[in-house]
Amino acid sequence: MLKLPLLCLPIALLFLIGVPSFKSEPGAPSVRPFSANLTESVFAAGGGGSTWTTASCSASKICGDLILKGPSPWADPRAFGAIASSDVTISKLTFLGPTSTDTYVSGETCIYASGPYGADFLRNIRLSDLEISNYGDGGIVLHRVAESFVSENRIRRIGHQGTGCLSCDNVIVSKNHISTVGPGPCDANGVCNAYGVYFSHLEQHPTSNNPASQSCIADSNLVENIPTWEGLDAHDGNLITFSNNIVKGCRIGIHAGGVYGGPEAMKNIVITGNNLSAGAASHNHYGIVVSGTPTHYATNVVVANNVVNGYGVLGDTESGAIQVQYSGPVSVTGNVIQDFAQAGIHFNVFNTNMLCSGNMISSGIPAGSAKAISVRDATTYGFIIGNRSNGFGLALPIVSNVKVGDNDF
Repeated sequence: MLKLPLLCLPIALLFLIGVPSFKSEPGAPSVRPFSANLTESVFAAGGGGSTWTTASCSASKICGDLILKGPSPWADPRAFGAIASSDVTISKLTFLGPTSTDTYVSGETCIYASGPYGADFLRNIRLSDLEISNYGDGGIVLHRVAESFVSENRIRRIGHQGTGCLSCDNVIVSKNHISTVGPGPCDANGVCNAYGVYFSHLEQHPTSNNPASQSCIADSNLVENIPTWEGLDAHDGNLITFSNNIVKGCRIGIHAGGVYGGPEAMKNIVITGNNLSAGAASHNHYGIVVSGTPTHYATNVVVANNVVNGYGVLGDTESGAIQVQYSGPVSVTGNVIQDFAQAGIHFNVFNTNMLCSGNMISSGIPAGSAKAISVRDATTYGFIIGNRSNGFGLALPIVSNVKVGDNDF
């Protein structure tokens, strides 16, 4: 579903390894700054239907034709780079889009690669060292693409989606700097969806033509200034990893969720080593949220060694900086949570085989009622052990199926 929208350790193994340390220091992504003069060529949006082939191709760099403006398989024909074949490399270019204001223009996407239905996925798409700005919908969008990467690009002033991966398999999105995305399309309630990086699918639920993404990684990206919605996102999927990213100024830092009514569970999700800071959007939403569905729990989920600062929903007693529901097995371990609202970690409903261990939680609001860890009701089963906070306690329901070991609250 375009709601625009690695591997997991078994829970038993986590118990054998023991309580993780409190240290959580994800390294800064190695991303290049924006620059007006770093590229070989600059292409402005406009012109009619011309085809350009990379001038710097060599025996070691396979380059496909790039359609700067013309028909596109996207929602409307305004994608300026439409890739419809495998083995395409595009690098060291600047693309200046037509939308100079922060507005959403449906279908106005810079580079869109799509594998045709009824055929194999596109493969070996390599997009690197590009500077993309001023597009009303998407920076880079991949659909039915496998064994490819999007790396070291600078993407900014995009109306909806910085880098989107729809029905992708074994795609790596790494070391990109994605900044100022939104507002995105808005619903009747004024909720607008915008994304830095996401792994998802077209249609409401995964189908044979549009399956859930799998074996995809977002690593060491810098994503900032997405105030209307999410920095990093996954809808459904298997073997999805968000690691070592820095996310700043996004309403939600990282979201991994199943689509209600879908045919399969989201599984093998790893969220580790990320540094999330809400900034001006503080105390407005979750830093990390994992949510399966009532019919298909998110299974084999690891949330470990992240730094989460400024998240949780002030005034919502059933929220936390890290929020987990309809999940299991699930482990939340070794995270550092600062300046949270209501709860540092909140287990909402229906979590099984849960381990919450080795987390350090500090600086919560409101004073007197904020909790380091809270469990909503008896539908969560698991263990809370080895956590620390500076004076914030534990909130359990009257009837609880959570076993509590030694914690330092």
